[in-house]
Amino acid sequence: MTEQRGDYSGHYANGPGADQPRVRDSTDATADQVQDGAMRALDVGGKVAEQARAYADKVQHAARDFKPFAQRAMRERPLPALAAAGVIGFVLGALWKK
Repeated sequence: MTEQRGDYSGHYANGPGADQPRVRDSTDATADQVQDGAMRALDVGGKVAEQARAYADKVQHAARDFKPFAQRAMRERPLPALAAAGVIGFVLGALWKK
């Protein structure tokens, strides 16, 4: 008959709870990794929010600058202005759909 050894960690001869310190260390390491990941996600989220605010400001300035141009075009040449608005609306709708 072969002799069974008790030198590996999963052997019942080590008694119940023999692996608890190793499991606890593994759990602590996993918790640390999750916390680090959450912190990195918050940092990235903050940077994305800042960029979104900057782009929103740029869009507002562009819209403010475009408004007088559009009003003048509508007064001077209404049909081409309406056609351009229709094309722009169609393109934006197609892009939004994707």
